[in-house]
Amino acid sequence: MIDPTKNEVYVYKDNSTYFEGGGYHYLSGDTIKYFHFQHRGPLRNIPVLDLLKKSTYVGKFYLSDYTNYYLGGIILVILIGLTWFIFKKKRSIQPTFESIEIKLLQALDRAGNSSISTNDLNEILECTTKSQESQRRIRFITIKQVNEKIEFYYKISDAIERKTSTDDKRLITYRLKQGVKEKIGEILK
Repeated sequence: MIDPTKNEVYVYKDNSTYFEGGGYHYLSGDTIKYFHFQHRGPLRNIPVLDLLKKSTYVGKFYLSDYTNYYLGGIILVILIGLTWFIFKKKRSIQPTFESIEIKLLQALDRAGNSSISTNDLNEILECTTKSQESQRRIRFITIKQVNEKIEFYYKISDAIERKTSTDDKRLITYRLKQGVKEKIGEILK
């Protein structure tokens, strides 16, 4: 006898109660109702629990296959390890600044709490011989790139601040935001 819901196999040892194939059988609760139509035989009721009491447990009918669970677990561990490795590697990568960007950061560091004027910034960025529109564009692009790199690697937004000059409202001055020097110290060396 096989019970697929419990995954159990039993061998029935008593030959006094059994039924033959070829007839009609129905299950009602815990009882098999058996009627052999060809011989117009009697209706027989066979309680399943009585059959199980006279049976010997053999073992499991099928073995549970956990291979997919093991493979899924291994893949999950590999993915977690790979994600951790990529995260750590990304964090360990140091930002790469161009020489002109490093020169700008060093000049802003030397300025300390005071600001750098637009004309001084043009000299640092080596664009004094270019047109005013080109100078403005070079200043804007360089400062934007430096700010984006510092924000990406050090999580500091707008590290280089632009402020209107107190002497002349038409001029803009530049300086490092408070606390930036300490965080980007290895770049400034």
